[in-house]
Amino acid sequence: ISFILVMKNTSNINYSHISYNENEEGQEDFVKEDYDDVKEDKFIVINLAGTLHFNASENLKKKLNESFKEDQVFVIRMRDLEDIDLTAIQELDKFIDRVKENEGEVMLCGLSDNIREALKEYGVLNKIDENCIFMEADDIFHSTKEAIKEAEKKAGNNTR
Repeated sequence: ISFILVMKNTSNINYSHISYNENEEGQEDFVKEDYDDVKEDKFIVINLAGTLHFNASENLKKKLNESFKEDQVFVIRMRDLEDIDLTAIQELDKFIDRVKENEGEVMLCGLSDNIREALKEYGVLNKIDENCIFMEADDIFHSTKEAIKEAEKKAGNNTR
């Protein structure tokens, strides 16, 4: 029974969209948003957190499909991602392929060494430009800010 409960509890994923705003004083604001609030943005920030194992991969696939849009720049933030297994990596890999096939681009930010190694081992990092991969830093949102700067360039410097 414990195993079944663990499997059920870990099949849900911590997946959200984040909007980024900078006010006139230069203060930055990151806010979790519903997809409907960000779907018209020039780039979409997807935040993945927690653990992504095989039992959550179907939910990950569903969420990524819901977020998909042709000719879109996606920033996938992985700062709070603790672990990812091969099945979840495969879903992420399929999403990257789909985005690229539809004239879009994917950037990864907040990568820890172990997540980077897992993605590298599977070949996912080979599909992403080197200047679109941002490792985690001590300051929270540092790599996300760097990825957003690059996304703004690629998306035409217009974020909404």
